[in-house]
Amino acid sequence: MIRTTTGPTASASPMFLVSWGALEDALSLLAATPEQSKMAPDLVSALRKSQDQGEAPNRLLVSILSAAIFLADPDASPGDRSGSGSMA
Repeated sequence: MIRTTTGPTASASPMFLVSWGALEDALSLLAATPEQSKMAPDLVSALRKSQDQGEAPNRLLVSILSAAIFLADPDASPGDRSGSGSMA
């Protein structure tokens, strides 16, 4: 006999909730340098504004992940749009 449980599943809770403050703290912790850590509040502010302007949740998530990648890269600089260091 196979038993199934009726507890909550991943599909029962389709939302991931985190406060903006917690996101800022996490981004600061992920930052590779103190200078990048200081950028976290401005990045979170920009992310909040994009949400307020109607950014789709999936696009907002991509932006959050991009911010995390940028901050975690010690070779990244604010004007660097070419990605992190050389791939060679």
